[in-house]
Amino acid sequence: MGLEKEMLPFPYPEHLDADWMMEEIWQSGNFGFHDKRFEDGPITPVSLQPDGTYRLWASFKMYFKYAPLEAFFYPVMQAYSRFLGKDKD
Repeated sequence: MGLEKEMLPFPYPEHLDADWMMEEIWQSGNFGFHDKRFEDGPITPVSLQPDGTYRLWASFKMYFKYAPLEAFFYPVMQAYSRFLGKDKD
């Protein structure tokens, strides 16, 4: 993002490889909703996206190490919004 690592307000993680994450974002699009690798997958009650249950679990496992709270609460908030109708304004 352009900030020198000496200026970060936390220790720079020297041994983390996140190049795979950029490739995953390029493949799957915004929040994984437009991932052409799963277009023909089954629709489940958990997700209206094709192969949504698998994708949700796979994303959780991939991203938990890097952003544990976001990885945990993303599906929680999706379920909250869908089942309680909070996104129907």
